[in-house]
Amino acid sequence: MTYLAGRSALVSGGLRGIGAAVVDRFVAEGASVFVLDLQQASSPAVEDLLSKYGGAVRYCQLDVTQEDGWYEVANILQKEAGGLDVFVSNAGIDGGGNVESLTSEYFRKVMDVNVAGMLFGVKALKNLLESRGREATGESSIIMVSSVMSQIGLADAALYSASKGAVRAMSRALAMEFASAKIPIRVNTVFPGCVDTPLLMDTLATIADSGKAGGLDDIINALVGAVPLGRLAQAREIANAILFLASSESSYITGAEIVVDGGWTAQ
Repeated sequence: MTYLAGRSALVSGGLRGIGAAVVDRFVAEGASVFVLDLQQASSPAVEDLLSKYGGAVRYCQLDVTQEDGWYEVANILQKEAGGLDVFVSNAGIDGGGNVESLTSEYFRKVMDVNVAGMLFGVKALKNLLESRGREATGESSIIMVSSVMSQIGLADAALYSASKGAVRAMSRALAMEFASAKIPIRVNTVFPGCVDTPLLMDTLATIADSGKAGGLDDIINALVGAVPLGRLAQAREIANAILFLASSESSYITGAEIVVDGGWTAQ
């Protein structure tokens, strides 16, 4: 069965990590996918992406904090795909550091990418998603990628946790806004735990270099020890949850939160 056959999807931050895994799953399930990321179209990563998936994937360079750029993307989607069925709002950056280290510039950067970038995307793509949603019940879907860091307290993560908590609240509010106005767009959130991605490994390497928590292997082992399932997640496992929310199998689900963390927050 191909869950997304004939449907168009857009994935922000789609060149690596969870975003790349989502692209892979969506293509396998029959979707045509637009990938957004910061790298230029001529970069090796983009060339590899297009070579791997051929005509099933198209690429647009976008800084998600630039609202005008989102409207340009919406115009491209209308012209090239005739609309949009699924928006996976995944682009994000780390926001670690103790409170004394947080500058106003750093605060704005993290909140602009992790929060404003998602809101701008929804605003620009709403009409496309609504139009497709009126064609078939439950088919139009927005999936926002938050983090379990929005639900737990962890030292030196106040800014990142705040940004992901904002995503959590925004997703639920948008789900109610659309439902109450009879706008046929479902909005749900996925909360990954510790996922073996370049972003996580870069963050852990920075912590290791600070000398505060031992070496990189020690930090990884501590994280794994905190997870009841005893391992880091693979990006594909997060993508599987996102695929479910994108498909018609979840047609009666909106405003929901799916936690994919190996049992971490259940303790």
